[in-house]
Amino acid sequence: MPKSISISQLNQLMSTKPQPIIIDIREPYQFAGYHLNTAVNIPYQTLVMYPERYLNRTTTYYLICEHGGESYRACMMLESSGYHVISIAGGYSNMRYRY
Repeated sequence: MPKSISISQLNQLMSTKPQPIIIDIREPYQFAGYHLNTAVNIPYQTLVMYPERYLNRTTTYYLICEHGGESYRACMMLESSGYHVISIAGGYSNMRYRY
């Protein structure tokens, strides 16, 4: 079962060194509209089909999407392949309602 963290937990991590590696798995047009400043955009399908191009198995990655469902599913697949991934619960929609 994949791990997940809340938006407030992510905010706490953002102030630590080194900063967490955040991967926004939404489509590029969604990413262009708004995203976390430190996030990199790797769409869901690309990431789950070719994780070896973007991830290594010794680093922890935090995945975010619009509502949290896709990041959770991606984490399930990637975790089963030996990657350290954590889903951000609620995704961006949870952020907009909180701030």
